Amino acid sequence: KYLQTFHDILDQEDAYKIVHEWKDANQTYNWIAKYKRPVETFPNSKTATCLHISLAFHSKNSFRLKILDGTSKRWEIPEVAPFPYFRNKTLIPQEESCCSIEIHRDPFTFVIINKATKEVLFDTRGKKFVYSNYFIQLETKLPSDAVYGFGERAYKFKLNPGIYTIWGRHEPDVLEDGKGGGNIYSHHPVGLFRGQQGNFFLTYLRNSNPKDVIITAEPGLTYKITGGVIDLVFFVGDKYPDTAIKLYHEYIGKFAMMPFWSMGYHQSRWGYKSIGIYEYVISQFKNYDIPIDVLWSDVDYMVGNETFTVDTVNFPPDRMNKMIKEHKIKWVPIIDCGIKINRINGQTTVSRALEEGIKRNIFLRNYRGDYMLAKVWPGAVFFPDFFHPNADDYWKDMLEDLYKIIPFSGLWIDMNEVTNFAHGECQVYGNHLIERTGRISPFSNIPYTPGRRSLETKTSSLDAVHHGGILEYDVHDLFSIMQSKVTFEYMQTKTKLPFILSRSTSPGNGQY
Repeated sequence: KYLQTFHDILDQEDAYKIVHEWKDANQTYNWIAKYKRPVETFPNSKTATCLHISLAFHSKNSFRLKILDGTSKRWEIPEVAPFPYFRNKTLIPQEESCCSIEIHRDPFTFVIINKATKEVLFDTRGKKFVYSNYFIQLETKLPSDAVYGFGERAYKFKLNPGIYTIWGRHEPDVLEDGKGGGNIYSHHPVGLFRGQQGNFFLTYLRNSNPKDVIITAEPGLTYKITGGVIDLVFFVGDKYPDTAIKLYHEYIGKFAMMPFWSMGYHQSRWGYKSIGIYEYVISQFKNYDIPIDVLWSDVDYMVGNETFTVDTVNFPPDRMNKMIKEHKIKWVPIIDCGIKINRINGQTTVSRALEEGIKRNIFLRNYRGDYMLAKVWPGAVFFPDFFHPNADDYWKDMLEDLYKIIPFSGLWIDMNEVTNFAHGECQVYGNHLIERTGRISPFSNIPYTPGRRSLETKTSSLDAVHHGGILEYDVHDLFSIMQSKVTFEYMQTKTKLPFILSRSTSPGNGQY
């Protein structure tokens, strides 16, 4: 039933017709397509009546096809760091590309052909195409069933026909079953494909909204997206997958060089409740002549699981620093992103992290304009809004506070999907935290829900508002890359080769 969602009720192969085309002076090819039907497809998701299609060739082996709503502005991933973007703005004409792209007028469809092999890479002819506010569907035929990628998930290397959800949340299905909802923490709408003649090509759907990628036995591919735009970036290689993958890595900003010590033996475990356990663990490594290079700390080292604090009773800083120095090991503490709200949790003190966050106005807000309340390990928390111009300095200052207590060599940024133990926003009743508000989110009634369960399961309210009026619905899966960037910038003040492990990632995270 889930696989057949909309397939039986939609008949949208001929929904749009090209009515105008032109070529810009900068070598961008453009088309305008009009919606041909008199009625709306969905009562709660307005159909785009006009589309702007653009095609740009950035090099012989890389090009980009965008399909935008021609009548209203939608969320698009910004064309700046930390997000992937083409650094070289000079475009080439289609004649110099390794591929030819055929745009068919009525109905609007497109076909991508490798000039050297004459093989069709993408072919949307005769396929359903839907473009509305909260549901986009794009289908294509593929040259073979050799499909890889579309992370993050634990599954076979080659993807079988099935549904692959891309939406980060705290409730992952660790082992993928191809039935939807098997995603883990990250958002990588990146597919690697091999043609019948053995040549590889890679596509990146530059869209951060929740989505399902459906691989069919035809062979074919269907994107089911809950918003944003269609922005497909193609990298065409040869018989070696490395060629296309290297082009993609150039585009997303390559990756950070790891420090030499990070290649050594790391010991990490939740439940180390005191420095005495650390010292015992290290002594056992020495007794059995096992090298140990790095010791990690989970939330046990904090005061009541509160980020940017150290339990100085169980982890005396002088003793911690002596242990690190004497045994010549590196220390990597965990950093969670939820900032504890002490007053709601029954304490009289207010932490510097909370006080400074309120002072600098950097916390994520709910639809009413108040700070959005959530629940994680320490209890009630606010989340930093890394779209706010004050958030970077705030985060660096808080990391510096921790570094002054116990200097760390690297950082483990965790729970940054971002995680909420409740479903959407929490509320306060008296001095108690209520995990369900009873409120129905506007995004609970969208035409299609990737992953077969509420998109707010174990995460933030999707109508929460970031600085500049940006909705959480659009940028939820970009939290980790923005947090990674500012964390990396802070670590660069301590070392030439920062080491950061992020639980959640999206394309471009490797830079940090």
